[in-house]
Amino acid sequence: MTTPVSISKPRSGACSTVRLAMERLLAVTTWAGHRDSPDSASPEASSSSWTTYLESSIPRYHNQLLPLLRSLGFGSPLGEKMEVVDVVEVLISTASFLRDMASSHGETKSGATLTNLLIRLKDEYGIKEDTNSQDFACYQALFILCGLLSMLYEPSTEGQARINAPDWPVSQQLIQPEVPLKNIRDKPLGFFLRFYGQLLPEPRHQAYGIRTQFSKTVGTVEQVYASSLSAYSLRNIGKISFEWTDTLSNHLTFLPLSRTLLLFRYPSFCTMSLWPEGHSIFDIILQEYYTGPDPNWSRSTSLNQEIMLSYRLLFGQDSRSRPIFKEMKESHGLTDPLLSVLCIKGAGKRIYSLPSYYWPVACRHRMEKEGRLREQSSYSLNTDFPLLADRLEILQTYMNNQKSYRKRDMYRDRRNAGEWLASWPVLILALLAIFLSFLQLVVATLQLGYAISPPKQ
Repeated sequence: MTTPVSISKPRSGACSTVRLAMERLLAVTTWAGHRDSPDSASPEASSSSWTTYLESSIPRYHNQLLPLLRSLGFGSPLGEKMEVVDVVEVLISTASFLRDMASSHGETKSGATLTNLLIRLKDEYGIKEDTNSQDFACYQALFILCGLLSMLYEPSTEGQARINAPDWPVSQQLIQPEVPLKNIRDKPLGFFLRFYGQLLPEPRHQAYGIRTQFSKTVGTVEQVYASSLSAYSLRNIGKISFEWTDTLSNHLTFLPLSRTLLLFRYPSFCTMSLWPEGHSIFDIILQEYYTGPDPNWSRSTSLNQEIMLSYRLLFGQDSRSRPIFKEMKESHGLTDPLLSVLCIKGAGKRIYSLPSYYWPVACRHRMEKEGRLREQSSYSLNTDFPLLADRLEILQTYMNNQKSYRKRDMYRDRRNAGEWLASWPVLILALLAIFLSFLQLVVATLQLGYAISPPKQ
């Protein structure tokens, strides 16, 4: 029986050491062009949620990370306890390697694999002895670390290179949750994600799987409407519940059996890849994942901007949806400060002060130098949400099929504001007609009674 091992959480005296290590990790993970960014987009403001996520996630993988840490010489001779800071040091080395590889490939692709990453780590930490017997476990640990760095997938604690995938119906499985480690360890990091199926949203012309398995009509809708996709409408008309996830690739994934919509809880992480002239590990992996004919279209930038805009679409634009987020903020432990700004604040100074590069180009005020956000009642899937288009279309199609039959739902249903407002005069006139008919019936009854039994003189 294997003795349980653990990675200890930092003690109060070691917190400063962990923070310093996290700052170094941030400096390596994102580079070039962000030092002169405004305060609202600074690395410090954007990274606090990510580093908090790392500190809370690392202990979950103690058994899987231990072989790698042992092989690199961390911890006690018996390797029974490891510190979070040790894992962060390995993350720093991992991020440095990815950055160096990207620099040699023009900062668009890294070509880094789990195999050459392990070789680099052994060389950096001066490991000379033969540890091939431990290499399989080390590859598995590196697979986990890459997931933590990128937030593109949630590594599982079971199996080999296994990820925790959404609970799709069997007939609609778009993701293969487990791939043999030997099949991916020599593949570039962004490329091996393709082995898991449609893990990330695709441009509309490439997303064949989601069309054939969800709806034959997906890909035909051109517009989505804020009134239909507000959190208020989704919850009260569509009876949809919201689940907040740590995995960016799950954002806006709709699970029809449970009527659950998955939402990414760390928009601050997205801003780390949006700093002008900057680059991040996230960019490297996404550039390797996405392949397309247009070299000028940065899918990494587009995906992050669309995710940022989607919070406004679901919560921020609608005054009735903002209280829904406020309710969930405490019950779901939503700590990202930027998430609160995006989902609670109305269109005003706080939103307009956010950098223009947070938003898709098509959603910026073109007549203004600052290019602040231009919110709309409807959005084009082709120009405003080119990557998240199919996921939003699935939601829009689902909501189009929802009808309000109960009086309470009819009152709440304001997806078509014109029809909703026009229905009130009709309803008032109908009630007035019923009331007048009732009065007429009462008068007629009294008259009939008077005619049958006239009062005695």
